[in-house]
Amino acid sequence: MYCLLILIFVLGFTVANSFGRETTGKPQFWPRHISWSSPSGSKWITAVGFTGLIQKYTGISSSALGPTGGGVADLRNLKANKAEIAWGSNPSVRDGWLGIGYSKSEGPQKWIRCLSGGYLAYWYILASNKSGIVNFRDIRGHRWSGDVMVGSDVTDQVREGLLKIYGMTKTDYKGIPVTKFSEVVAMLKEGRADVGSFFGGIPSPQALELVTSMDIAWISMGSEEASRVAEVMPGHEPGVIPAGKYKGQEKGVVFVSHMTIPVVSAELHQEVVYEIMKSLFDHPEEMEAIHPSIKDFARKSTSSQVTVPYHDGAIKYYKEKGLWTSNLETHQRKLLSQ
Repeated sequence: MYCLLILIFVLGFTVANSFGRETTGKPQFWPRHISWSSPSGSKWITAVGFTGLIQKYTGISSSALGPTGGGVADLRNLKANKAEIAWGSNPSVRDGWLGIGYSKSEGPQKWIRCLSGGYLAYWYILASNKSGIVNFRDIRGHRWSGDVMVGSDVTDQVREGLLKIYGMTKTDYKGIPVTKFSEVVAMLKEGRADVGSFFGGIPSPQALELVTSMDIAWISMGSEEASRVAEVMPGHEPGVIPAGKYKGQEKGVVFVSHMTIPVVSAELHQEVVYEIMKSLFDHPEEMEAIHPSIKDFARKSTSSQVTVPYHDGAIKYYKEKGLWTSNLETHQRKLLSQ
């Protein structure tokens, strides 16, 4: 019994001492944990990688929540204090900020702040060569998988926006609901769908699997249609996947895209956000190693295309690095006045 008491005392001292080392010199508001809310796919992979960097350079224990049901669920996690950071699509956080679209019932959420710009996610549209589909209008009369993604407001935005741009409606094709992007791949490979859609960076694991297992057609937007994307789908933009990124892709492909941006609550302490910014953007090589999509984003963190204001802690970091420009200040004031 005596030995057991000694062992318990030693273990207790060791654990207490380790916590003390973790928080030594930190003010009372400093958190022990940072959680990152994120859906599946590349967002999940990057969330896990980024929490690792936060833990490594701030001493804050961190973890990634999820995978969640999409952008709306991630904003709700932040609002309910279930997470401190989340990946948000630029269009979705705009809806939350203004209280429109999927966020209409919750009203304007003026607590949302972003840390930076982000990396691009593209809405791939790939068809079986056997289908004869070579452009978007050819989807008429065909089976389209990816028509519905559970909890994915941004998928609905893009699909409905494209239908508007091309003068089509949901009655023009047979929509096949899916719950995850891997189902789109399976349906195309098995011949249960003629065309499929999914979000992804470069490279996309779904696109890689398809181009290596079947002959596909890349359904690119024309220049006239691409010029209407920002107007019809605020927060989205036409994005180009350069030629040669995939097997058999001989030409550049234009898809609808959006920035995937890290967002937090305005209530997260400025100094905590500042340290998070340093842990990420002071180490671009380590960020780039997490996922290929991060390459440009890691070294170009600021953007005047974000649809919610920057957090004060992020602004402090950018000013210290000489990255806070007059254009960004104007954009910030414009957003805050909405």
